[in-house]
Amino acid sequence: MQKRFVPLVTLTVALSACGDDNPVRPTSYESQRLISGTVTEPVGAPVTGFAVRVVDSGRSQLLQADGSGYRALVQEGPVTIEVTKDGYHPKTVAADTGNGLRHDIEIEPVTPPAAFSGTYWMMLSADPAACGLLPLELRTRRYAVFVSQAGAAVTIHVSDPKLTGQRTDGRIHVNALSFDLLAPDWYYGMGAPSIEEKLDETHRLFIVGTVSGTVNETGATGQLAGWWDLHEGLVRTSGCTGVHGVRIERR
Repeated sequence: MQKRFVPLVTLTVALSACGDDNPVRPTSYESQRLISGTVTEPVGAPVTGFAVRVVDSGRSQLLQADGSGYRALVQEGPVTIEVTKDGYHPKTVAADTGNGLRHDIEIEPVTPPAAFSGTYWMMLSADPAACGLLPLELRTRRYAVFVSQAGAAVTIHVSDPKLTGQRTDGRIHVNALSFDLLAPDWYYGMGAPSIEEKLDETHRLFIVGTVSGTVNETGATGQLAGWWDLHEGLVRTSGCTGVHGVRIERR
């Protein structure tokens, strides 16, 4: 008697997670949904380094954050999403896959961001160890800036008439300040650098990098990890890369 074999196909779905509170149960692939979202604090400032616990009818998952976003494969129906991070109040959201698969969540810091809006002088000093070949008169610069703030989000508006740059966005967490001084877009020619100083008809100075510092009563102090570039026309003639000093003082 000839035996008949019925093929059996097993479909396994892998989900990146730090842990699973319950043993994996066989589930129907058709009944699962991929939910996702971003985590921000008030005014839309992205939050990273958080933990997300997602609970559906079948299991509880502790997920690893992907930047400021998360993703989870869940059973169709009601879902509970809990976000936790040191320095922030925990947030729990009740959701349902029938009402949409995207669920953005806002969490609030325990300590509100320091007040920083106003008019300032931003003083930059080139790294003395790395910038020895930069002309001496270009190693310290002072620019007028205006800072606007909405919660954790800050914008540094370049208002100094010596500069052809525009603005840059940053953030404050408690009293920790961070923002980028953007580079010129030579390839696409879109946007403007944050710091572009016209020295004369042919020479320009670009200061580019990431600023991190601490807000205080009179302004902020910190460091710029990046580079200073001196250009003649479109040709770079000198420059240096290092960790430079930053001081921001009220005018």
